[in-house]
Amino acid sequence: MEQSIGICSINCAECEAYILTRNADAAGLEALAKKGSEGFRPLGKEGVMCDGCASKAGPFFVFCEECEARQCCRGGGHATSAEYDDFPCSKLEAIYEMCPEAKENLGRLR
Repeated sequence: MEQSIGICSINCAECEAYILTRNADAAGLEALAKKGSEGFRPLGKEGVMCDGCASKAGPFFVFCEECEARQCCRGGGHATSAEYDDFPCSKLEAIYEMCPEAKENLGRLR
């Protein structure tokens, strides 16, 4: 299986937004935006398009744009959170709650 490990160690290749973006699936992106907007703010198709948070140019899922871990790594010149000495960082806890396998991926990168 393809792996594209993001800054926080989520496997982007398993992410619905990443897959739909890579496949240029406009209908799928619209459906994902509608689902993601429930109980949250309106996202729109552009808000869920994503080439992975490690991409230099994007597009990025709206949450990736706001991600503290991504901002921290980019600002510190690190490719992933695994490169920091103070692992795991508190900025990653919310990600690990939603995606426990991300913590395992990050552990393997260390």
